[in-house]
Amino acid sequence: VSVPEKAGRLVRGPNGLPDLRKTYAAELVDYGNYRTWYGHWLFAPETAGAYEEKRPMPLFFSPSRKIGRQDLFSLIRSRYEGSGRCPDECGDKTIRVIGSTKQATCHVISLDPRVPSDRAGTIWVTLSQAEHGVFLPLNVSADRVAPAYALDQEGEFRYEPQFPSMAFLRLCTLAEQDRKWYGPGVRAYWENFEKRTLAEFDAAFAAGDAEKMTACSVRTQEQAFANAKRIFDELVWYAAENNRISGDGNGATDVPERPFQPKEQ
Repeated sequence: VSVPEKAGRLVRGPNGLPDLRKTYAAELVDYGNYRTWYGHWLFAPETAGAYEEKRPMPLFFSPSRKIGRQDLFSLIRSRYEGSGRCPDECGDKTIRVIGSTKQATCHVISLDPRVPSDRAGTIWVTLSQAEHGVFLPLNVSADRVAPAYALDQEGEFRYEPQFPSMAFLRLCTLAEQDRKWYGPGVRAYWENFEKRTLAEFDAAFAAGDAEKMTACSVRTQEQAFANAKRIFDELVWYAAENNRISGDGNGATDVPERPFQPKEQ
């Protein structure tokens, strides 16, 4: 607030409080406002109404139901499915979605005021874009991560598959080449993985056992890294098996026989 005030740019609302939108975003940016509207549409539809580009949506609102962490994971993965602005549904490839391919890491932070502050906070993080990535937990009480996650890349940024972030990124990149046939199975796999992780982690959290929470996080990190590498190999082979390019003279079509589905482990 003090910076625009000193610059003579601060705008106050009718209640005398700073209006940060009018101060910092005088020209309403449509994709940002649409993201906020989409949050209303998902979690408090009675406040959403039909989207209007020039109607600023309140950033803070009360949801009409209890919101869980997987609701937020899904929000960060979202391509506006069902809202009329999903590029895959409406055909407009210029729409900037939430779960874009340019996400580097994504985070959901949960705070529980019922427990001491030394273990109240947990961050759920992806090491790639969220659409075909996985959210992994790390509580504030953790004193270690899986060895692979502690590697520090030195020198020029480059492809190094021993880094978990690279394993997740290459799987996401491949899955997003075909969202109809490649992607849904990968996304569903990670969503089921997250459900199991939430149940195990929450049991340790409820018991107030920092070591069990840390052990769960490390084990989950190791499993996710191994699964990302395995699923990538499975998807490469699926793509090879279903390399049916139409027009090559043998009567093939470009439609696979079945959607890709990772093996359960």
